[in-house]
Amino acid sequence: MPATGKTALPPLPMRPMHGEGAGFTLLELLVTLAIMALVAGIAFPALQNRIARHAQTEARGAVALAFALARSDAIANSVATRLSLTQAGEIVESTSDREPVSLPKGVHLDWPESDVIFYSDGTSNGGNGSILGPTFSSAFTVDPASAKLVFTS
Repeated sequence: MPATGKTALPPLPMRPMHGEGAGFTLLELLVTLAIMALVAGIAFPALQNRIARHAQTEARGAVALAFALARSDAIANSVATRLSLTQAGEIVESTSDREPVSLPKGVHLDWPESDVIFYSDGTSNGGNGSILGPTFSSAFTVDPASAKLVFTS
């Protein structure tokens, strides 16, 4: 009996670390798989939302860039600049050799009836449109007086 007056417990039997009986039990594996499935079930929707927000931000940036470049080209070159939408969903500037602006995969534009034209005085013909993705939409307006692109949603 130890000095504390309590009886010492016998040591717990240890599983062998190698050979027959080494490894994990089926119950341990099932518990681990259940925990992993629970974590994945919580994380997957959050990851999908983050990817959709990123695609929306990237699409807004691409549209804003195309509009800003077309307006600046119209002012710098003193010539009207037309933005058109191709069948492939790319934004093309008529007076430039610049590469078309592409949108992220699965995202497309609902474009105004006519092309957007930027004039050399910094104005435009205006128009409305929207960016449509699998889980989002962003409406935009081009102000005719200032030719500024404004996202409304």
